[in-house]
Amino acid sequence: MARDWHESWAEGRTGFHRPDVHPQLQAHAGRWLGEGPAKILVPLCGKTVDIGWFLSEGHEVVGVELVPQAVAALHAGLERTPETRPWGRLVAHESPGLTILEGNVLDLEAAHLAGITHVWDRAAIVALPPVDRIRYAALLQQHLSPGSQILLVSFFYDQALMDGPPYSVPPAELRQLFTPCAAIEALGPAEERIEGSKFVERGLDSFMEQVFLLTR
Repeated sequence: MARDWHESWAEGRTGFHRPDVHPQLQAHAGRWLGEGPAKILVPLCGKTVDIGWFLSEGHEVVGVELVPQAVAALHAGLERTPETRPWGRLVAHESPGLTILEGNVLDLEAAHLAGITHVWDRAAIVALPPVDRIRYAALLQQHLSPGSQILLVSFFYDQALMDGPPYSVPPAELRQLFTPCAAIEALGPAEERIEGSKFVERGLDSFMEQVFLLTR
């Protein structure tokens, strides 16, 4: 799996990257973040411009990214030159208000998540195969403090028609992964995202997206 992501970045296959701030983030940020600055975890962050938006709003961000090329692209986009140091099994790239942890998200430890109050999972859980999803959900529930909130965008479709990533993670699986440690609320109905999508070429006739708010 790690090799696939390295190859995607090396070959420029980064169609999953959005050039704009995610619309679901903008739609739900008010309720999810509330008032005042937050410390936000962005797992599998790539070079997302969402991080720049968080910083401009006064929040502190901890991103996690496996691919060094993506880490470099993120900092180039932000016009930052971070200080770098080893931190556990990860490498920390630090600049004011921002820490990018280079390495496997499953290697996160309690110290990495200290003070995290919010998690923006824009496409992390759907990028992980089933066994890793279990470990990822358990890790968040183990190390996040009660009251922490996860804003999560999930996809679901007929997995028999297309293999991931992105994988299909329907609401029932989310509840299985996070219950009983988190309250799960769907923020609106599932919406179809198949028209004009690259997934038609991969054999799908239906591809649904839904946003959830999880409270630890």
